[in-house]
Amino acid sequence: MIRLLIVAFASAVLGCSASAASIPDSEASSHIGQTVTLDCNVASIHASGGGTTFVNCGAPYPRQNASLVVFAGRNVGNLQQYQGRHLLVRGTLKLYKDRPEIVLDSAAQIQRPH
Repeated sequence: MIRLLIVAFASAVLGCSASAASIPDSEASSHIGQTVTLDCNVASIHASGGGTTFVNCGAPYPRQNASLVVFAGRNVGNLQQYQGRHLLVRGTLKLYKDRPEIVLDSAAQIQRPH
């Protein structure tokens, strides 16, 4: 019984630490379709005329490693404060025009590393 509890506890701990690990923005294209924590170095931020905001990770558009996309009407806070900073972002990586992106729906998806 004790052995079973130890195995269950170890599985839970290992499962949590594996899902909490972040991937660098340079590896985003290798994780399409997966829900990840993306380690994003914010290189540029651009708001389109239609109200969509793009946060480019790793390098400015069009050479970004990945983008964070916030559609008009979504309240994720002041994104400009992240220019030149390092973020951890949780979401599902998708391809759009052959580039990886995460669509942000809430500010809770964004963390500043300690």
